[in-house]
Amino acid sequence: MPAFLTRLAGVRELAGDRGQDVDRRWLLRLSCRSAGRLGRDREVIGSKGQDAPAIMTAVNELPGHERALADDDLPVLSALIQRCLEADGGLPDAASEGFIRRQYLSGAGIGRYRADGSLLAAAALSAPGGDRLTGAGAVDPAHRGRGLGCHLLDWTLAAADGRPVLIRSEMVTGAAERLYSRYGLRQVFGELVMRADLSESPVLVPPPAGVVFRPWSDQLASLFFATYTAAFRDRPGFPGWPQQQWIEWTTGDDDFRADLCLLALAPDDDAAGFLTVGANWIVQTGVVPRWRRHGLGAALVTAAMSAIRAAGFGTCWLTVAQNNPTATALYRRCGFVIAGRRGRYGVVE
Repeated sequence: MPAFLTRLAGVRELAGDRGQDVDRRWLLRLSCRSAGRLGRDREVIGSKGQDAPAIMTAVNELPGHERALADDDLPVLSALIQRCLEADGGLPDAASEGFIRRQYLSGAGIGRYRADGSLLAAAALSAPGGDRLTGAGAVDPAHRGRGLGCHLLDWTLAAADGRPVLIRSEMVTGAAERLYSRYGLRQVFGELVMRADLSESPVLVPPPAGVVFRPWSDQLASLFFATYTAAFRDRPGFPGWPQQQWIEWTTGDDDFRADLCLLALAPDDDAAGFLTVGANWIVQTGVVPRWRRHGLGAALVTAAMSAIRAAGFGTCWLTVAQNNPTATALYRRCGFVIAGRRGRYGVVE
């Protein structure tokens, strides 16, 4: 997966098919009454200000031994996340070195270790946005249901010391959501991770009559942006980025493929839709309102899938906001299947 999705792992999630902004009012605030970092009389402030039930796990009842995460834990962290991905699905790059360093090794972290040094579970707290803290955690699928998840979340919230926290998960499961709910946390951002097999050539959907596709170029960059704005302006959480910011975000990555991006031009040279690509990921797809329900979205997606296959990739990936069933149905028709979920969790005040 391209590095642009690692950049998306910060607290801002780009609008449109990339999701919606995570606002400060959704961030968790924890009040610790205990002098000890893991005091049992911790108070979690819920969405209406009431105390949530205290959920604490006795450390001596947990499997394994505990210590702080360190840089040389990268291999065992990667192995742990890979086991979680195999069991839960989710964002495939979550086990990559860059992603793990960003999520687990850029701030404070703890791990529960077996005697052989492998990880049973890990949690981390970092501040990619200054005072905005983000928490992440993972529990080995073979050791769930033993209190490790509660312990990790207790540690994360206590380590925040009353500052705002956003809990991030690149591999959402029903059990994790039930745990978050017990702490008063609600999903404030959610995406489906979707994958298409490219072992066979995709069935191309022709564009509407008179519509032609053009690749990205410096001359067309402003028109790509105008089309993005027209296509996504009506989506929840549209960020309203200025042109230069969006262009830099789109192109400022080693995996950006200008030759695989597509701008759909109508017979009058008005832009009808667009699609951007990074490596074998469809990053964004949008169709302006007056060209919707004409088959243009499917034409863009299948053309991109074919080009990605021709570039040597065996799979194509994308993410889509959970609150965008129309786009999800389009991707399904083009051959994509759901490979997991990712989300952000906080207290809605």
